[in-house]
Parts: sequence; C-alpha cells; structure tokens
Amino acid sequence: MELYISRHGTKISKVKESFCVKNDEQEYILSSEKIESIILESECSVTAGVIRLVFEKDIPILITDIYGHILGQFHRTNGTKNGRLKREQYRFFSSNDGMEIAKEWVIEKILNQRIHLEKLLKRRKKSIESLNDFNKYIKKIQEIKENSDENRNKIMGFEGFSSRIYFKTISELMDKKWRFEKREHQGAKEPYNIVLNYMFGMLYRKIETLILQEGFDTTVGILHTEGNNRLPLLYDFIEKYRILALEGVFDLFNNKVIKEEYFEGDSNKGLTIDGKRIISSYFNNVFRNGREYNGKKYTIDDIIKFELKKLKNMILEVRI
Repeated sequence: MELYISRHGTKISKVKESFCVKNDEQEYILSSEKIESIILESECSVTAGVIRLVFEKDIPILITDIYGHILGQFHRTNGTKNGRLKREQYRFFSSNDGMEIAKEWVIEKILNQRIHLEKLLKRRKKSIESLNDFNKYIKKIQEIKENSDENRNKIMGFEGFSSRIYFKTISELMDKKWRFEKREHQGAKEPYNIVLNYMFGMLYRKIETLILQEGFDTTVGILHTEGNNRLPLLYDFIEKYRILALEGVFDLFNNKVIKEEYFEGDSNKGLTIDGKRIISSYFNNVFRNGREYNGKKYTIDDIIKFELKKLKNMILEVRI
C-alpha cells in the first residue's frame, strides 16, 4: 500500500520497524512491511529515523505537487551495478532498434484508444466510422524506419492527431455537465481534465519508481529527448499504460462516482481531499486487480516489471 500524506502539519516518525503518522486529527501506526511507497503532497515533517528505515526497507519517498506529479524522491542508491545498463541504454535509444521499440509503445497507445472508443460507441449504438483515422496514423508510424529528429517529430505528430480524436469523442460521450472543450494539462479547470491529470500523476509516480528500481536512467529517452522534458524515458515508456488512466477516468464519471463537491472553489481549481481519496482508492484497485498477461492474470505492477525486464534484456543483448 501507499502511505499518502495530504494533510498539512502531519509528522511521520519511526517506532521500532513501523511508521507513526500523527496530525491534528489522528495518530496511527503502520508496519513498514505493508508500505510500498510514501507520498508527500503537503507540508509535513519526517524524522531521520524514518529516512533510515525506508532506506533499509527499500521504500521510496516521493514528493509531489497537488496534481500528483513527482517533484523529487528519495530512494536507496544502486551504486554502480547498473553502469553497464545505462551505457547500453544510451546507445540503444539512439539506434534504429530503439526507434522500433518507441514506435511499438506509441502504436499500442493508439490501439488502446481506438479499442476503448469502439467499445463505448458500439454500446451506445453509434457509428465507429470516425475511428478509421486511427488505423491511418498507425500505418504512417509503421512506415517510419530511421531514428532521426524529423521522424521523432512525425511520430509524435501522428500520436497527437489520434489523441485529439480520442478526447473529442470521449467528451461527446459524457454527460453534458461533464463535457470539456479541450484537453488541458497543467492548470486545468474542467473536471474531466482535473481528474485525468491527477490520475496520470499517480500513474507517473508508480511507473517512474519501477523504472528507477530496474536501474534505467529516466533522463534519456527515445521520442522524448533531453531538454525541457525532465524524464524522457518515463514519458516514452508510459504511453502503452496511459489507457489505465483514460479508461479509469471515464468509468468514474460514467458510473457517477465523481461528484461536484470533489472540486475546490467555483472555478474548479483542484480536487478536495475526499476527491483525491476516492480517485486514489479506485486507481490502486485497478493496479491490484491487474490484467491478463501472457495467458495469466497479474497485478499491473508485475506486468510493468516484466516489460521493463524484457526491455533491459533486449538492450543488454544488442551490440551496436
């Protein structure tokens, strides 16, 4: 489970092999054996004993903004044992083989979006003709072969066109009071975008932690390259898993789980603590319940670990 701290003034201290969490409303003890990560969103205090314990138990501490995006984190260092992986990662990602992997991730994202819309449209007995463009963009991406700045921009352009179709259709399928004009990222004011951004924030931190644990350098990617993007590998690798948040947000609104009182202020500036708890609980259940993978059902965490190990083996086996 995640230990999520969103109340200002909370103090976390160490009691034997457990964490003591105390704020102005309550105090409780949690065994370190049950904690997978500690998420700090609000102003709080953490003792040195807690930091030593999380290092011993290999529990990351993540600091996030109000949208759930990671600002920084503490975790046990891996020393130099992953030096070879990082060296080969830099070479592989700049090769044509690296481009093929990135193409697969983007294509899987577009396919997931198309399948989601097709399911929703058929359920409402609406035409799926508008989804033909998804196939067109997939074909154009498949035709790209070489790893170059121009081709990276083309792939991201086709992905952007597909996403615009997806979000336009999703808005049309939602109840009128929840429809949105466009996809908003930072500073979103429309409820759908606020919830989606928060759920993406949770997805980012889960996947970033797993990438780091596997020993990759998150600052070097394939399609998302160095520069203004802080974590290019995260933004590349996460593409195939974005559907978890996309499906989840639609289900939360469609099943009338989301309520108006979950948003702060008249201008919908953000989520209330209750709203965050509802969304976090739902999303954590998605990860725990898992999906089928290679004929068996696994948690989402395990599936992501399998995929990262597969990527690692591929990188280390290739010689450029």
